[in-house]
Amino acid sequence: MEVFKHKFRVLKTTWGIAIDIGATFVKKEKGHSEDNYPISLDREIEIDFSALKNIPDFQKDFLIKGLKWVENHIDKSTVIKIHELSHNFTDYQNEGLFYAIAEWASLVFDFELPNYDVTFSKKDNKYLFNPDPTK
Repeated sequence: MEVFKHKFRVLKTTWGIAIDIGATFVKKEKGHSEDNYPISLDREIEIDFSALKNIPDFQKDFLIKGLKWVENHIDKSTVIKIHELSHNFTDYQNEGLFYAIAEWASLVFDFELPNYDVTFSKKDNKYLFNPDPTK
């Protein structure tokens, strides 16, 4: 099974966000797997984190929210398995996970990513995304 890899990058100042994702997708068997996280119950889309060791729940939450944001463009009855997730802590911000997985899905499932804005706040020393995935 081919792992589809994507490099998400944002660079608007002296530091940026760099997140690499590698994932696969398969048609889901009947029923819900206890090991997977449901993304869309009516579309039967799930995400599988079993290949990642020690991924924190807050990172799972951003990835789940990112797929929910684009769920209407993902084939029904699909399981997305995250095989690789890497970032450098100096070029990382949690919100980037939301957009990294959404961008991955847009490339793999061939749809146009919904519009979003990203700016850098010097006052807060962080990137601000709109829509804001923390809400």
